[in-house]
Amino acid sequence: MQVLRVIQDVSADGYLHIAVPPGMGRRCEVIVLPLEERAAAESYERATLQEQSGFVQALLDDTGEDVWNDL
Repeated sequence: MQVLRVIQDVSADGYLHIAVPPGMGRRCEVIVLPLEERAAAESYERATLQEQSGFVQALLDDTGEDVWNDL
């Protein structure tokens, strides 16, 4: 699958004008997301993924590794 990511400003007429490169086919799916809101969502998604990593679950969630709570 070939992917094209384009970030551009909406023109004065309210349209986005995208030049589809040759070889992508005649049918495409277009998903439009506001850039500012998407950046915040991506940060949240990344933080959620970090919480689910093996490192966090195996090491940081281990009570034996909780040395800072004893201070």
